[in-house]
Amino acid sequence: MGRQLCLTSKVWDIFNRETVERIRNGEKYVDVMPQDGMSPCWCETCQKTFNTTNFNLASGYATELIWSNTVKIAKAVTKANLDGGVSQMAYGTYRNIPSVEIPENVKVVLAVGGPWAESRPDIRDKQINFIRVWAEKLK
Repeated sequence: MGRQLCLTSKVWDIFNRETVERIRNGEKYVDVMPQDGMSPCWCETCQKTFNTTNFNLASGYATELIWSNTVKIAKAVTKANLDGGVSQMAYGTYRNIPSVEIPENVKVVLAVGGPWAESRPDIRDKQINFIRVWAEKLK
């Protein structure tokens, strides 16, 4: 589909190798976040992997797929005995809490709307809860 990366393709193997190499060459953390504005991949394998219950861009349908791949990369860094890790934003289609355990060498970045939400308690409270549940997940 155009320029969208297939999320079950070998692209994660490439991210894995390149991340380990970049950390080996001195980078402390490497961002492995998929491209901004990620659209769903329509290949059969991705569609089987996505959570298609209430499928829409805000549903977090790719949470398990993206986070499990992020964790694989972080574990590859650890396995290579390197002092470093990966950063990953909880964002859009993969913002939900994944079932996979997230190792300490994954730095999670959270995006919230900002101070304008103070005038909208419903939005503000939702953002605060978003931060709270991620903090609980990451201990």
